[in-house]
Amino acid sequence: MAVQFILGRSGTGKTTYCIKSIIRELAGGEKGPPLVLLVPEQATYQAQRAILADKKIAGYSRVHIISFERLSFQLIGKNTARPEISRIGREMIIYKLLRAGRDKLKLLAQAAQTPGMATKLAEVIIEMHQCACKPSDVTQLAQDLAKAGPLNMTTMKFADIALIFGEYADFIAEKFDDPDIQLSHALKKIPQADFLNGAKLWVDGFADFTVQQRYLLVEMLKTAPDSYIALCLDPTGIDTQYPDRCERDDTSLFSHRANLCRPDRSKQKMQVADCKADSA
Repeated sequence: MAVQFILGRSGTGKTTYCIKSIIRELAGGEKGPPLVLLVPEQATYQAQRAILADKKIAGYSRVHIISFERLSFQLIGKNTARPEISRIGREMIIYKLLRAGRDKLKLLAQAAQTPGMATKLAEVIIEMHQCACKPSDVTQLAQDLAKAGPLNMTTMKFADIALIFGEYADFIAEKFDDPDIQLSHALKKIPQADFLNGAKLWVDGFADFTVQQRYLLVEMLKTAPDSYIALCLDPTGIDTQYPDRCERDDTSLFSHRANLCRPDRSKQKMQVADCKADSA
């Protein structure tokens, strides 16, 4: 697994660098490893047009231009037997659970039927899914807080969240598909995906990654011998020879992206390259 980071400020040509690299691979013929370009959903069509705009490329079958949503669909498919839950549907379910379990709540009982409570809890549950947290994780946290000291508002709040989160998971099980959970399910399918095994991977256009997305990306990197990750990051702030020795500034606007360039010392050393391509 070799990973190269393409670093540069906005407009320095990171996307152009990735597109030209894919075009060079395609110009060599249709024989070769699969080529995968992972971009945000709104950028998939633009990437397809950029590749086909080159006169050397009349068409292609080796390239897979996907987003995390399309990746999830390709890995686990669409379960037509169960409807996909919408944002409003999620809030309605949570509102029902709040009313039904009002007597069980320790802190949120009085606010259970107030306007906006279901919406706020829905946002919390979405964030839990994005961070790859299960109801059991939140329950364990609430129990640990209760053991650590006297009962307080924080402990009671996490206990209530764990209760609603668990009941929500049980309610939608075998009834609805929650798109926020699909990425976690797709994670297990990556090793068996033919279009990812042995592929060359490019990642471009992301401002940041959720925990779910990072887990997926790590698994994709394991299956790809060569990977290239473009990040909107000033390369002058990164020691390209020893990226793990750079001083961390967690208050920086780009701290999350900069941390991606700091590999674990126990793992294979990653290469970091500054993008010198023309502006995209």
